[in-house]
Amino acid sequence: MESEVDPLAIQTSDYTDVEDKKPLSEEEPCNLGTEEWGLKLAVTAEQNELSTERAAVNRDSNAASDCNRIATIGQSPYTEEILKREPCSHRHDDSFRSDIKCNICDAIFATSRSLKCRHRIHTDKKSFECDVCGKCFARSAHLITHARLHTGEKPFKCDECGKCFSDAGGLKTHSRLHTGERPFKCNVCGKVFSQSGSLKAHARRHTGERPFKCEFCGKCFTESGNLRKHARRHTGEKSFKCDVCAKCFSIKIDLRRHERLHTGEKPFKCDVCGKFFSQAGYMKAHLRLHTGERPFKCNFCGKCFAQNIDLRRHARLHIGDKPFKCELCGKFFSQSGHLKVHLRQHTGERPFQCDVCGKCFSQKIDLRRHSCLHTGEKLFKCDVCGECFPHKSAIKIHVCDHVKTEVSGE
Repeated sequence: MESEVDPLAIQTSDYTDVEDKKPLSEEEPCNLGTEEWGLKLAVTAEQNELSTERAAVNRDSNAASDCNRIATIGQSPYTEEILKREPCSHRHDDSFRSDIKCNICDAIFATSRSLKCRHRIHTDKKSFECDVCGKCFARSAHLITHARLHTGEKPFKCDECGKCFSDAGGLKTHSRLHTGERPFKCNVCGKVFSQSGSLKAHARRHTGERPFKCEFCGKCFTESGNLRKHARRHTGEKSFKCDVCAKCFSIKIDLRRHERLHTGEKPFKCDVCGKFFSQAGYMKAHLRLHTGERPFKCNFCGKCFAQNIDLRRHARLHIGDKPFKCELCGKFFSQSGHLKVHLRQHTGERPFQCDVCGKCFSQKIDLRRHSCLHTGEKLFKCDVCGECFPHKSAIKIHVCDHVKTEVSGE
């Protein structure tokens, strides 16, 4: 009968090159349970990945004290064992020499294991597969980090605010929010960033590079995240769900904006009149009421608008586009608002009620016109003589009188 294979022993072989592993001393028994040891092993593997890369940089120093520091970087006895087994070649020399060198990119590494990891990047070999979703990775530590997306495990905790993260890199980046550190600087404009990825994306604004291309429409983007968001428009995927009303969104920021409708939060304030808004875009459009700016111009008639959505609605009048269809009678409309009002003819809904007499209306404009009977307000003004009227029909008759006068005068 064949002996059973210990799964933990298999995992251990994934992230160490130590051939002769000494057993635990009988005088010092292990008190960790299987689950605790599994978590410790997973965290240690990821830390070892970082440790070997740091060692490769630090070994390029001449001081003997640096060598001693390198030997204690590792977070596990396995890493220290590896470093001890590989003799330092620069302790007694002025220059650093090593045989552990990548023959493709000439990078020098502290351990043969780090060299193997680099070779996988060059060859695109991905030997570590996720048992849940099938995604493959070149490094075992990357698989371990990925697996936490499925398990929800977040073993790295911020000492300042207590927020937890699934990988050490995420914690390190987050810690810069507390320290204000921005170590990555743009060589062109001098702008600084807290993440190297943010600097790379920013640099493409200077170079014009757009390496991420949509396979559906061919549109290109400077960031992979923007491509993923765009791709959901083609696939219809909506991964972000509102906990209150269950409405789904394709982009997380859209969900956050939507949630403010439930919470009533309005964090954006107009500096001119003090009015608050739930979205920055709403406030920006509102500011144009104060400035009179109308940056969106119709290519057909030259009419200008304060908001892009108003221009798109207007453009449908020229092209005859009516994308909104009534499911009850099949009638089409150019605006969603028009369809919404039309549906009330089928449902009989009259949500707008007069405060004076209690009469109800299906449209807000109808209620406003009706209110003029009570207030005496005259909404419709003649452009010729300036006379005002309470009803649209009345001003039409009045305008006809002007026309008849002009004709008779001729």
